[in-house]
Amino acid sequence: MDFRDHLAGQKEDYFWFKAKNQLVDILLERILPKSGPARILCLGVGTGGELDVLKQYGQVWAVDISQETLALIPGCQVHQKLQADACALPFASGFFDAVVALDVLEHIPDDILAISECHRVLKPGGGLVMTVPAHAWLFGEHDKALGHCRRYNRCELGARFNAWRSVSLAYWNALTLLPALFLRRSKPAEDKLTAWVNGHARLNRLLCRFLYWENWLIKKGHGLPVGLSLVGVCCK
Repeated sequence: MDFRDHLAGQKEDYFWFKAKNQLVDILLERILPKSGPARILCLGVGTGGELDVLKQYGQVWAVDISQETLALIPGCQVHQKLQADACALPFASGFFDAVVALDVLEHIPDDILAISECHRVLKPGGGLVMTVPAHAWLFGEHDKALGHCRRYNRCELGARFNAWRSVSLAYWNALTLLPALFLRRSKPAEDKLTAWVNGHARLNRLLCRFLYWENWLIKKGHGLPVGLSLVGVCCK
């Protein structure tokens, strides 16, 4: 979870976070064995909601640019936590088996340099698991309030990974795309969709089940043509 979500009182049982953790598990299975000795970099760890999933695959190094954010992460949850810039990672080349960056790249002005750093610290054959907000035409006041520099189109995101051995991208969270477009533009800088879902437990469960279905599609190698997010696995 992003630190801004934490400050706003967002909960880990919100459908977006629950389903995204399942998705991360599905994507990591493509590149790592469970219970293995893998070294995993969690880039932009936020409040660490995904750490329980990552620890199943090995040791986790948590990196964030904010010391205030890192203070929320219990030391027992990670092998090491470090304050660092994604564009200048304090690790040797080829140190990690996997890098996980969940809704991180959109916050970084020079995302191409950050992607290059991810490539550098990965071992040959290692992979990056990522999520980013999708559709540049959806960029608005809500994104600015969250500190986003951009949203991504599928083709332009793929072009940033030309130096990588393989790239697999898919859209995710299709059901809330139109409601989000309407609600966010009806009153800038306020995420009314989140507030609405938080007030309706049944709706939260329904949306979670729909995203679980999308996760199943992605696991089977399929995907939907649109979605609020892009998810990907990029291998070095």
